[in-house]
Amino acid sequence: MEDANEQNPNDISYVYSGYAPLSVRLTQLLTRPGWRSIEEVLKMLPGPHFEERQQLPAGLHKKRQQGENRTTLVFFLGGVTYAEIAALRFLSQMEDGGTEYIIATTKLINGTSWVKSLMDRLESLPF
Repeated sequence: MEDANEQNPNDISYVYSGYAPLSVRLTQLLTRPGWRSIEEVLKMLPGPHFEERQQLPAGLHKKRQQGENRTTLVFFLGGVTYAEIAALRFLSQMEDGGTEYIIATTKLINGTSWVKSLMDRLESLPF
């Protein structure tokens, strides 16, 4: 977004100075009407895509009370940056529907850890 307002932000691109991480943008689209709203875009990606909903047993169904937040679990395989976490936090505050995000990841990534992971790979090559 070229017109990212840093004084009064209204979009997740605020976290990245005008750019929105794809992972968080997809999460934002999912919370509205689901994947079907972007099905044409998903067809352009390589590989299969699917949507699966876990059915809860009848005794575990709970209706949300008015004002009760919805919880979404977001998995990041391979790692997540602190900026992506900040974007999800901002999205949680921004959304009208009151969604809370729980983040599960295999690793927290920052600039130092990313560069170090590249250096480890170079040291293991037999030159």
